[in-house]
Amino acid sequence: MRQRAKASLEAAYRAMFAGPHGAALRHSDWLPLYIVEATIPRDRIQGTTRNTDLTLCTVLWEHVPTGFCGLSFFNNHLDANSSFSSFVVDGETTSRFNKWAVGEKGKGFVLATRYFFEKVEQTVGRSEQSKTLKQGVSFRVGHEIGELKWKKGKHDVDQLKVIKDDLTPTDLAGLMARRGLHDVDSSDGSSSSDKDESEQQSKTIIQSTMSAKAARSLKAVYKRRFKYKMSEKNMDISEASSPAHETSFVSTDEVSITILGLPRSSPFEVFSGFYGILPPEKAWSLPNSKVQFFKLRQINVKYQGDMETTSDRRAVITHGHQFDVYCRAVGEAADKAFRRSGSPELATQLALEILRQKTYATVSVTRFLHPPNGEAGGGYRAAFQRAWMGLKPSTLPNAVFWPFPANDLDDFKVIEELGMVGCAVSHRVMGILEKSGAYTRIRPHTKTLLLAAPELEDEVPGLERFRQDVRSAESGDGSESSSTVSSSPQRDASPSSDEDSSDRSFPPQDRSAASGSGPAKAAPESPQPSKPVSSVTSDSPDLMDKFTALSSHMREVGVLLQQQNDITKTERAQIGDLNAQLEDMRQKLQGKRKELKRERQAAAAAKAEFEREKEDLEDKLECTQQLLQGQWSARSEERKAKRRREE
Repeated sequence: MRQRAKASLEAAYRAMFAGPHGAALRHSDWLPLYIVEATIPRDRIQGTTRNTDLTLCTVLWEHVPTGFCGLSFFNNHLDANSSFSSFVVDGETTSRFNKWAVGEKGKGFVLATRYFFEKVEQTVGRSEQSKTLKQGVSFRVGHEIGELKWKKGKHDVDQLKVIKDDLTPTDLAGLMARRGLHDVDSSDGSSSSDKDESEQQSKTIIQSTMSAKAARSLKAVYKRRFKYKMSEKNMDISEASSPAHETSFVSTDEVSITILGLPRSSPFEVFSGFYGILPPEKAWSLPNSKVQFFKLRQINVKYQGDMETTSDRRAVITHGHQFDVYCRAVGEAADKAFRRSGSPELATQLALEILRQKTYATVSVTRFLHPPNGEAGGGYRAAFQRAWMGLKPSTLPNAVFWPFPANDLDDFKVIEELGMVGCAVSHRVMGILEKSGAYTRIRPHTKTLLLAAPELEDEVPGLERFRQDVRSAESGDGSESSSTVSSSPQRDASPSSDEDSSDRSFPPQDRSAASGSGPAKAAPESPQPSKPVSSVTSDSPDLMDKFTALSSHMREVGVLLQQQNDITKTERAQIGDLNAQLEDMRQKLQGKRKELKRERQAAAAAKAEFEREKEDLEDKLECTQQLLQGQWSARSEERKAKRRREE
């Protein structure tokens, strides 16, 4: 099947298989993994001057023996305002002619090709296949080819340069005119009859030398065209030196880019950043929203709005008015998904995305989501319960999950004591859940549960005595306390039961009165015989003072422990915030370093272009010097001949 797909590509896009690396794709070891192609009819393109349909094709290739990958990009409508220099010269751009073009300074292609070249070097550079496998980056703009290679610069420093090879088909006269090698016989506009014979002979020699050199260069051009499969030599020609001697497979308005030697990659890894190239697993649209959510292994956002990008076209500018509008749109769409009962699957996927995010990213649903109120707590809670159940499938089906800040182990212990499953989340996620009304911190929740518990209907023996003792201890009055204890409902009286009841009801110092072994006060008659009431007096000032001091000390210790716990929580939160800030600063610094490196490389490429232009000027200067030297030699011979005649 892949062989048939490759044969179909070769038949439809023959020009894509031309060039130093494009021709290498013809080998049977290279097979297509994923093909993206599109054809737009000419009559549907507004304002076009072309007489052909617009054809685009992108192919992900696999080198079967090694597993290395390659990429091909083909476009048969080159921008009319662009040329080879538009691709390789930093700063040149055609965006000024198109309001929809991305970027401002034309750095996109330079940075992209350099990135791919370095990626290929890291992958294949040190492997055993580096000597046999055709690897690297090349591109073709019409009939001109550019290939990235390392070249020695000044001070013997390696520089990454684009080696240009102009393979435009032409004849000898056209090649000489293109190189500025015009006919020296007519360079000054005078006729040959006005020239001296010796001077004319010198010019003829120079002209012959330049013509012979240009003829050799012309034959080499056609040999490279045949080698790179850009054309095919006619059968009746032994050596091509004119466009009439070949059949060309490429045209002047094509752009073809080929990268070979990339690491093993799947179509998802290559094309996941482009909406629509890979069919999404799921897609969700929300009413009256510019945001559409779709899933390709994870939740992604399709935003139908304007966004500003950096000049190098590599990143979205994450500040400014347009980015703020984008943030609000994504946050409102996510909140709407949690509130709508008709999209539980999207709400669950968003909850999973929020929970899986380990760090506080600059661009994420977690950052953009701001629930406006707590009216949708049920929707948020149901979505996160389903998400936690998916993340922890081993839990019981009826398990109740409860979130807590990741650094608060005390909350986790309380959650476990209540029989629920604790789920650690970041402070940001906890804030979202609290603001939405889905969850609160566990301690306020336990207080709510306690206050909502039903009161005891039956009287507990000794409860009133306990309450009075506590009130007495808190007031500090321990000289004398009188307690009234209500017994349980009367049963069949017996001496043993009365004695047991007295033991449970009276303090130790009054047991003699209860047992009759000492003087005792007569108990007052009870108005209700079924519930007798006993009144006693206790004198224990030392014990009550100690109990009061101990209670006060325990309260102070509790306050200190609570303060220490609060300080620890605050310090942990501050440490977490500092770590997040340090990580953000580290990422920004790394980005600045990469940008500086790219700028240095761009400067090196510009310098290389300047050196190339300098070399061209030196070649022209050398040719001019040769011409002047020939003229000087002719005049010298003329003067010598004149002197001989005079002598």
